[in-house]
Amino acid sequence: MIIDPIPLSGPSIGHREIELTTEAGGIGWNARSRQHVKIFETLTARQIGQRYALALNSPQAAAHLALLCLNVKPGDEVLLPEIADTFLAAAVAHLGAKPVFCDVDPVTLCLAPAAVAARITPRSRCVIPTHLFGQVCHMDPLLQLAEKHGMAVIENATQGIGAFYNGRPAGSMGAFSIFSLESDCPVTAGGGAVLLGSNDELMRKAAKLAGNGASASNPMVVDALAWNCLMSNLQAAVGVAQMERLPELLARKKEIFSWYQEELKYVDDVRLNPDVPGTDSSRLLTVLFLRNPEHGRPDFMKKLLANKVMCAPVFYPLSFMPPFRQENNPVAYGMGTRALVLPCGHNRTREEIAYIGSVLRQLLTDDTLSFVTPEPKGWLKYKSDTLEKLASFKKQAQRIPFTHQGKEYFLHTVTAKQAQSAAFIKEIATLRAAHPEAFLTNIPLTEEQLAGIMKKYGSESRDFLLFLIADKNRHWGNIALDTFDFQKRECKAESMMMHDDAPKGLAAAAALTLHDWCGKVLGLERLYNHIVGSNRKSRILNSAIGFTFLSNICLYKMAVPGGWIHRPMHIAGQDKTEETLVVSGKRLGGKIEKPEGEDQ
Repeated sequence: MIIDPIPLSGPSIGHREIELTTEAGGIGWNARSRQHVKIFETLTARQIGQRYALALNSPQAAAHLALLCLNVKPGDEVLLPEIADTFLAAAVAHLGAKPVFCDVDPVTLCLAPAAVAARITPRSRCVIPTHLFGQVCHMDPLLQLAEKHGMAVIENATQGIGAFYNGRPAGSMGAFSIFSLESDCPVTAGGGAVLLGSNDELMRKAAKLAGNGASASNPMVVDALAWNCLMSNLQAAVGVAQMERLPELLARKKEIFSWYQEELKYVDDVRLNPDVPGTDSSRLLTVLFLRNPEHGRPDFMKKLLANKVMCAPVFYPLSFMPPFRQENNPVAYGMGTRALVLPCGHNRTREEIAYIGSVLRQLLTDDTLSFVTPEPKGWLKYKSDTLEKLASFKKQAQRIPFTHQGKEYFLHTVTAKQAQSAAFIKEIATLRAAHPEAFLTNIPLTEEQLAGIMKKYGSESRDFLLFLIADKNRHWGNIALDTFDFQKRECKAESMMMHDDAPKGLAAAAALTLHDWCGKVLGLERLYNHIVGSNRKSRILNSAIGFTFLSNICLYKMAVPGGWIHRPMHIAGQDKTEETLVVSGKRLGGKIEKPEGEDQ
């Protein structure tokens, strides 16, 4: 069984993100250098219900600016939850103020209002409720405490976008709120943060401090000592696409959480993030709470990792950190050390969660187990079975016979051992040199360099399979399968090269034989192919064996050491089109249909 580690997190990046980033990279400069930033800020403020949003380069910059604008000074105290992002305590400490760590709610691990009330002193200047894992703090009592004692409220909503408290969006209730845009957040820009607020004066001050302290009347004049911590237009372009897709991204997080609920509904030793009355969690992270202290978190995490399930602890208590050692808050040190984050990135699938659920159930049922053997389902099983087949074909050649013009031929896989033979390397080098039109590059390769490439293909690249087209006397050419998408049951069939004296029609017969084998033996449903547009012979061949044209990608030529390489052209008209890449596809048992409205 071959199961790759299931990633903990990761964003959902699609065509819209790539489109807007390309746009920002191509034209988002000079007068347009803040174009996507402004759109992103407008979308975010509208979503959260604050009047203003300021896109910045990090969550710590956002916290620092918020504290500065609220006149937090050396000696002031800022009340924080024990379990929170470390940047909060760092921002407070950098200003010379004192971070005061308060205990958390045992159910949600969010800031406990009673713990805040117990730590308020005459020097308390600010409180920072932190919405954790998509769960919102119990805000009403915290807001009441802040008003009673003259404290400002900064909502740390870095993990809270899309969550609600009594109908109010997380991040809409404080003087400032902070949202993170790291890659594991519901909305990402590859990094950075957004500072939001509705007070005109405070947000103007924050914008000035973030933008070098430039004068409002003359941007070339600095009239305040400040920083430069604004977000770049390129990052904001990703953020715009993510905000446009927010309903879809939030729905996906909730769906993944529901799968875990289904998998663990009969397991007594654990619980997941709670459903708290009056709140609507965005389910940013799926958190597993180990009820039984005998299931020590470090050992349990090691067992999960050994079984290909990546995981992470929730935040350690801040006062545990060497720079901030203070109180020992019992709930944070007790419950917090029994909680861990399970894989819940946007791209996780039902089959992966089923596998994780099986691992969890077996490990929690029997403490003596370190390794378990859950049976993968769906595409995970298909991937495991297929990779095992590909690995076996690289150890012992798979021979696929076929007949062409009354003569016996066969395809056979190149084994890892064969890929290193001098005769094989020489033959591949000869084919490459004779068919430069088959490649996007013009970079001479020595036989030694080619040997390194074939070693990688023969042993390291698990989803690459090279076939030689041969009869009993000689090799006539080769064709390869690569870039498998196991969820969609498809891959690319390409790299076909034939000797010039090969029998007419042999390439087509070999390709059709391989396609039939791909469907019957590998269970593939689609094949794709990329061909250089000027390679007319290959284009005619592809059409003859059932590949349907899908698209042309314009290419431009870029110089590299020793030669040149063709790269995709993303900005039409900016470079001369030197070449095209023709993308075609074939449904095994049918053809890939063109989308409506697109010409063939």
